[in-house]
Amino acid sequence: MKRLFRYQPTDFYKIHMTKPYTFPAAFIIIFLAFALPDASLYKADSPANVRKAISDMIDEDIKEDEILIVNFWGTWCQPCIGEIPDLNQIVEDYQNEKVRFIAFSDEHPDKLGMFNFRNYNNKRPDLIFNYEQVFGNLEVNRYIKSFETNKKGRAVPFHLLIKSDGTLGKVLPGASTSYNRIIREFIDGELDNISVATH
Repeated sequence: MKRLFRYQPTDFYKIHMTKPYTFPAAFIIIFLAFALPDASLYKADSPANVRKAISDMIDEDIKEDEILIVNFWGTWCQPCIGEIPDLNQIVEDYQNEKVRFIAFSDEHPDKLGMFNFRNYNNKRPDLIFNYEQVFGNLEVNRYIKSFETNKKGRAVPFHLLIKSDGTLGKVLPGASTSYNRIIREFIDGELDNISVATH
């Protein structure tokens, strides 16, 4: 199975992207207003389900029956960094199941040299982030944030829990010690649904 970039602290300068062109600010505003798709075109109850929308936007093959756990975070965000150990353990515990874990950030890979995780990693050199990573994709970030209505897309971090049928299951804004349990219960419930459907 093809996997996205998996971020590790030693990989600051291993992300390869074409250097972006510099455009006048007015042009960029006009471009974003007309070129980016309207997030309202994709809703959890629409024929174009959430998982498929995300899969199309990042050009990634996410299988039709896979549960998708989405994390929106920032490398500058201490609560985001703080929940990484729990998230990594979830990835490890479900690595042989039909579950994908993908983390999205507004930040552009060219700027990741400022990653605060480097300082944190001095205390925990064994700590990595095992979610697959997508950085700086404006289209998919705009879409994902449209589901975070508690703070109108400004919460960092937050999670989207997407069911095996591709529809949105839960939105978890911010960071909480209860999210470890909630994510696990969600995955277990969806895996039970898959098991029932295939028997």
